[in-house]
Amino acid sequence: MKKSDKIAEAQAILRALGLPKSQQNEISALTLLALCGVGVNDAWLQARRERRSVSKGIMDFIREKKYRVAYAPNTRETIRRQVLHQLVLAGVVDYNPFEPDLPTNSPASGRLSKFGQLFHARIVAASEADCCTLGAMDYKKVLYEKHDRIAKVILNRPRYKNAQSRLLLEEMDSAFADANADDNVRVIILSGAGDNFCSGHDLGTVEEKEDQERRPFPKGMRGEYMRSRQMFLDNTLRWRDLDKPTIAQVHGLCIFGGWMFAAAMDLVVASDDAKFLPALLQYFSIPWDMPPRKAKEILFQSRFVSA
Repeated sequence: MKKSDKIAEAQAILRALGLPKSQQNEISALTLLALCGVGVNDAWLQARRERRSVSKGIMDFIREKKYRVAYAPNTRETIRRQVLHQLVLAGVVDYNPFEPDLPTNSPASGRLSKFGQLFHARIVAASEADCCTLGAMDYKKVLYEKHDRIAKVILNRPRYKNAQSRLLLEEMDSAFADANADDNVRVIILSGAGDNFCSGHDLGTVEEKEDQERRPFPKGMRGEYMRSRQMFLDNTLRWRDLDKPTIAQVHGLCIFGGWMFAAAMDLVVASDDAKFLPALLQYFSIPWDMPPRKAKEILFQSRFVSA
């Protein structure tokens, strides 16, 4: 693939993410490519969260990974102030999530792509076709339906009681983003296919193990922290802060990580057979979801809570 084609793809992604025209230029596109670790001949399916400093990270990547663009040393201030600062404000990039107090001009400072899940999920179908059109993706782990002004995101792994695989989480993130950006949608409903809403984190289905082998997180404590935060906290916070009203339609089991899904929605509507169990949560909202004494009772007893 030509360098110009890959840059054009990155510009299309910035445009689709709602960045203003001034942030869709070549230097912004190259910065995005560096943050996602995508070289000229890499598929967008290989995009990953990369922590990079400006000079030794982003600028070196742009120069070395077949883009062959060598910016002058003082360009680092342009990237820092005019590109990265705006991407941080737009919620596309995090500044040093592991060391938030690090000065911006520190040699150790770096940037980390924030939208790894959403970005990856929304372009995976297009990348397999060797293009980068960010239309509605071909969802498999969730069902996405529109009924008049209502969008429905339906967890679609009934065989595993809708356990939260990485692919399911990525597709959920994308579906929520699509519904949030659709001016015709007024409310978003989250539900589960089959007999249960959600049984929590996927701890080892064949599908999840295969995906972990294909797209591993870094080894060690930092990689485990990154996996836990990216998969089970960052996205839940995004869903909590969607612009439109959200409703969790709960039936059957809503346990462990399933509780996080429901808790991130504005309203929870439960059937008579719904069973809740809040435990082992990265998104810990229980003391804010109910009176403190009731929250203590639920957490101390660790028993099913009926509708």
